[in-house]
Amino acid sequence: LIGDSKPPAPKIVEKAKVDEPQSFQDQVSEQLIANLRTGQAPWQKRITNSDLPLNPINDTRFSGINAIHLMNQGRSDPRWMTHNQAKSVGGAIKDGEKPTPLQFWVFTEDRVINDKDGSPELDGNGLPRTETVTLERPKSFLSAVYNAEQIDGLAPFTAPVSESNSIEK
Repeated sequence: LIGDSKPPAPKIVEKAKVDEPQSFQDQVSEQLIANLRTGQAPWQKRITNSDLPLNPINDTRFSGINAIHLMNQGRSDPRWMTHNQAKSVGGAIKDGEKPTPLQFWVFTEDRVINDKDGSPELDGNGLPRTETVTLERPKSFLSAVYNAEQIDGLAPFTAPVSESNSIEK
């Protein structure tokens, strides 16, 4: 009988899981955990000063979580720079290479000092005077860098001959 048949069960359609971009902290954490499991974390091997990541354009060493994150990339060259910095020294990013994200925090900023009328106070050279103020809420921003191994046109890295300042694990 037609009236006695049950209607077909409704199809359950699962929503496709959309991959949300990972936060910087999650990316770094997952990679560190994976490398710890295989004994590849940066602090599990002998490190010398020439192993520490640096930006050769402004001669600055990376610090904090950014340094750990860069050391965890498995690169033998410690030099890291932005795309524009590589271009500025005649380098070109190799086809297919992906940048490594970094996170920077700004805790202070320079602000122009205004007089009681709201006009900028000027120094002896006629330039606005500034003061450094601590931000109530620090600002964070992401940047992306490439390792020198990912860049064509750079001279090979040569470590300093004297490595008197090694860091033991």
